[in-house]
Amino acid sequence: MDYLQRTGVFIFSLSIISLFWVELTPVVLSISIILLAALAITNIIVTRIIVFYNQIILAFIFFLFLLLSVLFSSNPLYGFERILIKLPILVLVIAAGSIQLSNYYIRLIRCIFISIIYFISIVMLFNYFLNYEAINKLYEMGQVMPTPIHHIRYSILVLLAIHFLLLDIPISLFQLRLFSFLRLAGLLFLVVFIHVLGVRTSLVAFYVLLMFHFFVYLKAIRFKSYGLFIGMGILLVLAGILIITPSVRMKINDTQKDILIYTTNSYSNHASISKRIISYEAAISIWKENKILGCGIGDIKDDTDLFFRGRKNDVDVPILPHNQFLFFLAATGLIGLFLFVLLFYYPLLSKEFINNISFKGYTIIISLAFMTEPMLETQLGVAIVMIFYSLELIETRENSKTLKEFVFKKNLARIN
Repeated sequence: MDYLQRTGVFIFSLSIISLFWVELTPVVLSISIILLAALAITNIIVTRIIVFYNQIILAFIFFLFLLLSVLFSSNPLYGFERILIKLPILVLVIAAGSIQLSNYYIRLIRCIFISIIYFISIVMLFNYFLNYEAINKLYEMGQVMPTPIHHIRYSILVLLAIHFLLLDIPISLFQLRLFSFLRLAGLLFLVVFIHVLGVRTSLVAFYVLLMFHFFVYLKAIRFKSYGLFIGMGILLVLAGILIITPSVRMKINDTQKDILIYTTNSYSNHASISKRIISYEAAISIWKENKILGCGIGDIKDDTDLFFRGRKNDVDVPILPHNQFLFFLAATGLIGLFLFVLLFYYPLLSKEFINNISFKGYTIIISLAFMTEPMLETQLGVAIVMIFYSLELIETRENSKTLKEFVFKKNLARIN
């Protein structure tokens, strides 16, 4: 069955590469998702193996509820558009339950992904230094340097690359090998880059992720004293990065200005934080009208636009609730939010995921992204969330299977 795994590596790699092309040609990303669905069906037919039954059932229930929400909306066309965008959630949950990839192939996919992030980030940093003054003016106006895709989505991808590199750092610290040094150097480069990029959501997520990995590391070494020295060294390095990075200082100033605009009810048309907070107010106000079922996923845009016109009519382009949890709360009520949270976080209730540091780190990054972005309301956002989500599930299943085989062989040896 190795040919199925190699095909899986190719299609997953294609889907990851297509993330960076989506602004130019979104059809490649759609084709890669269709190919993953076809591979999942092929695996089920050939191997007759499918797992994660509970999560697949939850995914079907979630989509059935969204469909019912559309039928009761006054704007069903917009509702069906929302469901089509979210269709890869169902496809990739099923794919995770049937596609088999060894740890070697999963690491290969991650290496391809990290290599792409390295290449693009180096080009972006080189462009930044070539156009230093012009790009810094963008930061002064609350913008960021040019990115191949939406800057927040790209920063989340950089964070995922940092997370995957951090998984191997405890090994790298004690291996005096060239590859280990290169991995540490690559990690440091991405840490510097995420600060230069200066996306607020990702900077917060980075420090939360770093704390998570540090406590995992301290627990692994049983809180030995040299772990604290390593932590102090990390803090000194990060403090140095913060001091020498002008984009971070400009983002702090821009954040203070945005908050002042909101608190003084000033002109909010180009103030991203102010618009986000107003979108949160809109979501809560819409939810209060129907707490159990929400306004209907087809009506969420119309109702949000109506709230903006009444609350802040100086905003030219109203935005959807920029919080994925509040979006589902307003659109589908308490029931829809409960189904979404149960579907996405269900693996954390399973014993196979208790010690899965990789999945927990991924969950931290995406959960914090959900707090400030409606990630599942764009094709790119859904793909970023679900491609790596499915890979995490596949890896956990592989490790669980390997562990079970190991325990079985060990017990068999004892009997013999």
